[in-house]
Amino acid sequence: MTFYIAQSPVWFVATEPSLLDLGGRLSAATAAAVALATWVVTMIIAAALERWGRRGPAEALLRRLTYGAGWSTTRPAAA
Repeated sequence: MTFYIAQSPVWFVATEPSLLDLGGRLSAATAAAVALATWVVTMIIAAALERWGRRGPAEALLRRLTYGAGWSTTRPAAA
């Protein structure tokens, strides 16, 4: 969930005409490369969080708001 949300600002900043307006200047191949690079970076961070047994920041915030302050940001051990 965290990285789905994190990718949205990348597309907004990159394609909004009043910001970077890259959508009007990038070729299809370059736009695909930006998309792939964004995906790869978010997957590397997600894999690191999973390896460390941590949840993503957005999921942790959502669970904290839903379940209260006593909730842990670490994942339960696998059975």
